[in-house]
Amino acid sequence: MGLEILDEGKETLPLAVEQTLTNIDFTLPRLGSISGRVTDNHGEPLVGLEVEASQSRCCRYSRAVTDSNGNSRLENLGAGEYTIQLKRPPQYDHWYWTSSGGASDPAAAEPASVSPETDTSGIDFVIPRLAAMRGTITDNAGNPLSQAYVLIRSDLPYTYLYTYAGPDGSYAFSDLLAGEYTVFASLEHYLPEYWTADGGTEDQYAAGRLAITLDSVTGGIDFQLSRLGEVTGTVRDRHGAPVPDADVWLLPTNGCCSSGQAGTVADGSFRVMDVQPGSY
Repeated sequence: MGLEILDEGKETLPLAVEQTLTNIDFTLPRLGSISGRVTDNHGEPLVGLEVEASQSRCCRYSRAVTDSNGNSRLENLGAGEYTIQLKRPPQYDHWYWTSSGGASDPAAAEPASVSPETDTSGIDFVIPRLAAMRGTITDNAGNPLSQAYVLIRSDLPYTYLYTYAGPDGSYAFSDLLAGEYTVFASLEHYLPEYWTADGGTEDQYAAGRLAITLDSVTGGIDFQLSRLGEVTGTVRDRHGAPVPDADVWLLPTNGCCSSGQAGTVADGSFRVMDVQPGSY
């Protein structure tokens, strides 16, 4: 690390037979370094993160790990310009140094200059805290729906996370990157729903896009799930006797395939559960 051999300013030394050259002395400058601090956007130090200095045109690099105060020092660097990056800070793939605190886009990286025998200080990173989102799942009467499944997803940044509602129907997601998200909730025996700003929809193509910003908590992403319907009855023969083991099918009037089926029990009764809204 830091070793560099230059042709600039070199001199040739003639050497004759049986001659000894003396006083071939060198004065080597000490290599340079880069120092800085890594914090979140509230000033809290980020501990144990790996910081790296590298040059794209050469193999020169240096690595360090932030201490308990978020400080790091990259040592033994030759003169030149370096790209400085954090390796995998929380939920980010990488974070590149810029004079404004850093960016996740490598194209936005700014070089840090190093001179011999000099420490380039103030190469600081500021990592924005990630976002959180929360809400509540209830039925139409306002009763909490424990163990309801909640999914949040996004194409950019790619995200696919899920959780389950607690006993009070509440749920939460943390460590979310900025972006637009689709939120979906479901529970057995209930009509699944996609979140919209005006109350929800069954149609995934009409789902709302929830905008999330860094260092924020977005609350009130609530769902009110409707319980699916049931169809019950009894099958009898022409003499009024119950007919066991008969199959009962629900056929939508729009001609689509069956939406439910049940068999009759000993007393001829049947019960078709989890029936979608519609005409049959």
